[in-house]
Amino acid sequence: MFDFFRVGNQAARNQFLAATVVSVVAIVATGNPWLIGGSFSPGEPQAINTTRWWFTTYQFVAWSDVIFAAGFSLTCANKFDVTVENMRRAARKMSSREPKLPLKVLASLLGLSTVLGGILALQPPPSWLDQSQSDKAVALALASMWPGLITTAIAYFGSNARAAIRALG
Repeated sequence: MFDFFRVGNQAARNQFLAATVVSVVAIVATGNPWLIGGSFSPGEPQAINTTRWWFTTYQFVAWSDVIFAAGFSLTCANKFDVTVENMRRAARKMSSREPKLPLKVLASLLGLSTVLGGILALQPPPSWLDQSQSDKAVALALASMWPGLITTAIAYFGSNARAAIRALG
């Protein structure tokens, strides 16, 4: 199966690397008070609204990951033609009378998975992720990695959906 969807493997690998970089940058940036708007006056307490700061960081990571996933899904061309030919060959073997039907089903399911994954990636992380960690820094790190994992699947499904659509035409 991994050899069948070659373009999806390449897009998912690229997305995983990009999401890792975005998450690491966000985690490092949130550790520096001057990057997140902390006050350094000696007489004043640290003026950081942690809830707003955490949500802003999470939104930055989620939107960055979704944009990268869309880009990799639409532009990944490595082994694209091989994947299209694999899909055409498999569709002809599955249904010799109507070979486009399996491709239509595959393209619609992969496209739907991509769209639903994008919606899921932009939602706040599941509550069990935050509740499972007593340390807020670890919870933030896990929450920053959550959209990266979801968008890796988006890149995989999206690039394979694009190949299935190309195999139709």
